[in-house]
Amino acid sequence: VAAIDWQISSKGRGIFDVAYFIISSLEPDVRKANEMRLLKLWHDIVVDDGAKGYSYDEALFDYRKAILYCNVYTVIAVGSMDAANERGVALQKAWIRRRGAAMEDLDCAACMPE
Repeated sequence: VAAIDWQISSKGRGIFDVAYFIISSLEPDVRKANEMRLLKLWHDIVVDDGAKGYSYDEALFDYRKAILYCNVYTVIAVGSMDAANERGVALQKAWIRRRGAAMEDLDCAACMPE
């Protein structure tokens, strides 16, 4: 059995998937307690599997940029959702809180070009 999720598909670095999962799924306190360990684990696996010349510092910078990009989905979802859908509203509120905290905690704005 195989499944392909085309809901959010794009070409890019795998770190986007890591960022999307961590900042969307984990409450800020849980994220802060675990994200650097998870990011390091991901980086170690990528390097062990053959990625050459991709430092942990690059991965961290890419992670911070991916967090900014993840917020695009929040904006799109909030702008197109049915306010009568209580479950959807709760999800969007959680995303705004979690993703906003991640952007602030990791100073993601500093990743933007000047």
